Amino acid sequence: MAEETRIQKRVIRVDPRTLKLLEFNAHYMRNEVFARLVENIQKDGGLMGNTPFAVLVRDADGQPTEPPVYEVISGNHRVKAAIVAGLAEMEIEVTDDPLSKDRRRAIQLSHNAVVGEDDPAILKMLYEDISDVDMRLYTGVDDKMLGLLVDVSVASLSEAALQFQTIALTFLPHEVEGVAAALESARKAASGAKGFWLTRWEDYDRAMDALEAAGSAYGVKNAATAMMVVLEVFSRHMDDLQAGYLDADGEAIDPKRAVPVESVLGRTLPARLAAKLRRLGVGSGAELEALLETVTTDGKGDKDDRKQPATGEQAGADRTPTESGGSQPTGRADPKGHRRRAEREPGDGIG
Repeated sequence: MAEETRIQKRVIRVDPRTLKLLEFNAHYMRNEVFARLVENIQKDGGLMGNTPFAVLVRDADGQPTEPPVYEVISGNHRVKAAIVAGLAEMEIEVTDDPLSKDRRRAIQLSHNAVVGEDDPAILKMLYEDISDVDMRLYTGVDDKMLGLLVDVSVASLSEAALQFQTIALTFLPHEVEGVAAALESARKAASGAKGFWLTRWEDYDRAMDALEAAGSAYGVKNAATAMMVVLEVFSRHMDDLQAGYLDADGEAIDPKRAVPVESVLGRTLPARLAAKLRRLGVGSGAELEALLETVTTDGKGDKDDRKQPATGEQAGADRTPTESGGSQPTGRADPKGHRRRAEREPGDGIG
C-alpha cells in the first residue's frame, strides 16, 4: 500500500447550500433523530461540535473546479439539518489536497464506523441527572434507548478503564491436542453459567502463582509446560466439578442443565463396560437415565421378582447343564422384556 501523506486541513465558514453532498451514503438517520438535530441547531444557532469535513472537488484532469466546490464526505446529515434549520453560514473543515478515491471512501466509512459506544449505566446516571424536560429532549436519547436504560440496575465496567496484559503460550505439536481437550472440558463445564464476568486483576496473579507452583513442583521452567501440568491436575480432579451442579444432598441443582460426563465417569471408560452399555441399548444420556431408573426401581423390590424363591419347574428352567453334569444360572427375560444377568462379573459398574 502506498504511503499516504498527512492531510492539510483548515476551517472555513460557508453557505451550506453551496456544498456538494454524497450521492451514496451508507450512514442513515431516522426521521425523528434528524428532526431533533434540526431543533438543536435552531436552539443553539449553529452546530455544536462534530464539524463536517469536505474535500475540494476536482475535474477529470485533477484541477479544481471553477468556482471552487467542496464535497462533504463526513457530516452530510449535519449539513442537511443546517440547511433545514435555515443557517446562512456554518463552519466546516476542508482540505484542498488531492485525495485518491480510495482514501476519500475510507475517510467516509471510518467517520461513521470508528465511533465509541455509550456505557449504559453511566448514560442512565447522566440522563437522570437532567431535570429539565426540554434538555432531556435535547439529548436525543430516544424511546428505544430509554427502554434499555430501564434494565440497567448495576454499575457497568467501562472497557477503556480496564488494565490488562496479553500473554502468549507456545506448545509443542504433540502437546496441543491435550491442551485443547482440557480447555474444551473446562468450556463445557462452564457452559451452564447464566452470566460471564471479567476476572479480577488479583485472579491473574493467582493464575501466575499456580503456574509457578506447578513448574516448581515438577521442576520445569517453561510456562507452557507448567500450564500443561495445571491442566493435567485439573483433568485428574474433574469430579470436583460436581459441586457446581449438585447440592449438599447430592441432588441436581438444575435438573435440566447439561453437565460434563467426565465429572462423573472420567474421560474414558473400559472398553468392556462400553460394550455392555451398548448391548443394553444405551446410546445417549436419556437412555442411560432410563436404564438407571429401572435399576433403581428394581432395587426397591416393588417391581422385582429376583428375590422370590425359585422352586420346582421354574428353578429348573433357569439352570442349564455344565460339562461336569451340574448346572449354572442363566439369564431370563423379566416382565418388562429386559434380559437379566444372574451374576455380575467382578468390577462391572452395570450388569
